[in-house]
Amino acid sequence: IASDYDKLAQMNAGMVKMRGLSSGKIRTGDDVTCEVSLFGLLPWQPYRVVLLEVNETERFFLSEEEGSGVDSWRHRMTVEPGPKGAALTDRIEIEAGWKTPIVARWATLLYKRRHPARLRMLGLA
Repeated sequence: IASDYDKLAQMNAGMVKMRGLSSGKIRTGDDVTCEVSLFGLLPWQPYRVVLLEVNETERFFLSEEEGSGVDSWRHRMTVEPGPKGAALTDRIEIEAGWKTPIVARWATLLYKRRHPARLRMLGLA
């Protein structure tokens, strides 16, 4: 679920609509340009995701993203064994000029909203 473009679009659907996103599993070297719209209400804007590293053995990926008012959104996601299955951790570094605090708050809300969606996809909620 955490490494699939189709699932990403589903997880984001409540807050960010995506169109033109690739389909299937993410891979190192993927360079994807799509469009995003907050809540599907604001104007569509270009967004780019470059997968710098995808490591299935160590269960992590690192992406560099930009667009929609964000200069740089560096995302490292790891999945580690946990006491009840697995623990997923998202670490985000954001650069958006004077908007950085606003975008960082948005990211916090977005990632909190993704978790219940992932649980539903796994049949755990």
